[in-house]
Amino acid sequence: MSDIYTHGHHESVLRSHAWRTAGNSAAYLLGELHPGQRLLDVGCGPGTITLDLARRVAPGQVIGIDAEPDVLRGADELRRRQGIDNVTFEPGDAYGLAYDDDSFDIINLHQVLQHLTDPVRAMIELRRVLAPGGVLAYAGRHRGARAHGPLPGDAARWFRSLTTLRSRDDSTRVEFVGKRR
Repeated sequence: MSDIYTHGHHESVLRSHAWRTAGNSAAYLLGELHPGQRLLDVGCGPGTITLDLARRVAPGQVIGIDAEPDVLRGADELRRRQGIDNVTFEPGDAYGLAYDDDSFDIINLHQVLQHLTDPVRAMIELRRVLAPGGVLAYAGRHRGARAHGPLPGDAARWFRSLTTLRSRDDSTRVEFVGKRR
C-alpha cells in the first residue's frame, strides 16, 4: 500500500497485533468461510489472522499482503513454524493489486481502510479481484465518524455494488460483510 501506516511497524506494535486470530478479530467473516476458497488478506501485518483464516479454508489458497517487507518475513517465519502450507505472504498495494480480475472468493481487510488516503480507490480495486458471488469483509475503528453514511458518491456506489450480508457501524467499530453480485 502506498500510504504510511500511522502506527508504524515497531516491534511493540507487531507484538500487540500478534494476539489477533480470526476467532477474536474476524468473527464477522467466519460464517462465510468454506474449505477450498481462495482468500486475500489485505494489510496482513504479522499474519496471525491470515494463518487462522488459512486453516479454515484449507486446502484453498490464501495470500496475505502488506507493504512492509520485514513484517512479511516475520509472517512467513510464523507460517513455517506452524507448518501451514496453503499461505503465501507477499508485498502488495491495495491501489494496484497484482492479481487477475475475479481471483478471490474472499477478501478480508482488518483495520486497513482507515489508514488509506483514498479508501474508495482501494475498494474499487478490491472489487476488481473479487469473484462474482465472492465476499468482501472489513472491520475497522473510526473515531467519531460513521463510516457508511453519508458516503461520498463513489463510495456509496461501491457499497451498493455488493449485497450486504451483515453490517455494524456504531461510530467506533465498523464491520461490513458483503457479497459481490
